[in-house]
Amino acid sequence: MEKFSTKIFIGTEHVNALGELRLSQLLLLCQEIAAAHVEALGYPREKTFAQGIVWVIGKTHVEISRLPKYGETVTLSTWPGERKVFIFPRHLEMKDEQGKILFRATALWTLLDYKKRTFAMPAQYGVDIEGLTTGEEVECPTVLRFEGLDKKATISPSFRDIDLNGHLNNTRYLDIVEDLIPVDFLMSHSPKGLDIHYKKEVRLGEEVEVEYGKEGSDYCFCSDRFACKIEF
Repeated sequence: MEKFSTKIFIGTEHVNALGELRLSQLLLLCQEIAAAHVEALGYPREKTFAQGIVWVIGKTHVEISRLPKYGETVTLSTWPGERKVFIFPRHLEMKDEQGKILFRATALWTLLDYKKRTFAMPAQYGVDIEGLTTGEEVECPTVLRFEGLDKKATISPSFRDIDLNGHLNNTRYLDIVEDLIPVDFLMSHSPKGLDIHYKKEVRLGEEVEVEYGKEGSDYCFCSDRFACKIEF
């Protein structure tokens, strides 16, 4: 097993007003390369979906050295970690053209029974992906706990936010919560890290109450559906 890599040109569709890679696009790029690698390993979406199962993400942890900017060409790499029962860790790293690390990340994937909306056991569906340990992996926090979040908002996904799995796409959470952060703050601060835990899916038309606020220089968001911390 080797790392699976691809080169990416950071275009206008990837960046924010500062010309830096948006967090939602960061997650999208990670999601796409993970899916491409799983397909290369012999588990295309058509094969899993035909059995009534889909891949979903439970947690993502990102440690950022620097966000790439518009016009850069970067290398994004991924490799699977050692499976833990029905949890498939997926490790990622992005490097610039000089080979310097831009970010490292870990996402915890699992299989979901599409109709029952319950976890699916991999062995039952013939899914067995060999793990690789490089020593460069970063670990997801077990839980996210916040205190004293003093603001509240109601979010509701639109049609464009819903993916093929029938729920709010994991990348779109970042666009939604980022809109709750003051623009002046975003224009003067660049993210240094990200944690997001998905507790329960959000379907089209649902309304979700979110508590949020600052802890030090970080912005935190919490609801019964997800918890998120963006480090600045």
